[in-house]
Amino acid sequence: MPRLATVNRERAVTVVEEIIFSGTPSQVVNLPAYLKGVVGAIIVFAAFLYAATRWPVPWYALLIALVVIAASVVLAYLRTPARKSSSTPRELPAVRAFSAGGSRALSSSASRM
Repeated sequence: MPRLATVNRERAVTVVEEIIFSGTPSQVVNLPAYLKGVVGAIIVFAAFLYAATRWPVPWYALLIALVVIAASVVLAYLRTPARKSSSTPRELPAVRAFSAGGSRALSSSASRM
């Protein structure tokens, strides 16, 4: 079912939905999890150093915190399926917009914006 979008307030434009992603995702989608793990490890290590200067903190407290952070990163890695290698990269189709007047009407209305 097509969706309607407005380019300007005078005419409606039909937006054709297409597939914008096909196949299994790569590990790039896990970049936020990796960055969160690195930042979390830095914060835990800094907190341990600060606490160790003031109170007797056992060394295994740092180890337990870092193992939990590493486990969350490994879990994010394992939840993403392995990407199948292909010999040629595929271009992903974009979402195209059509109006009742054709592509000429769309380009003329877009140039007025």
